[in-house]
Amino acid sequence: GKWTSGDGVKRALTFLEPMECAILSGNRRIPCFGSQGGDEGRLGKNTVIKADGKEIILDGCDRVDLSAGDTICIETPTGGGYGEPDE
Repeated sequence: GKWTSGDGVKRALTFLEPMECAILSGNRRIPCFGSQGGDEGRLGKNTVIKADGKEIILDGCDRVDLSAGDTICIETPTGGGYGEPDE
């Protein structure tokens, strides 16, 4: 849209010891709507990168057992845009 709602945030946390991790997050399947002609927002994403490089995509509400050296990456969604884009 003419005005966006930001870029979202990406955070990565690497665990130093075994731990159970739970996440409760929204807008992982359904994007925020735009208004007055603006585009939809981007979806968020939760990914675990195991110490051996294997990637696991988590749901918006999920839990996982992590080992030392595993990393969780959280990408936040964005809101929808506002207004017709300038051409």
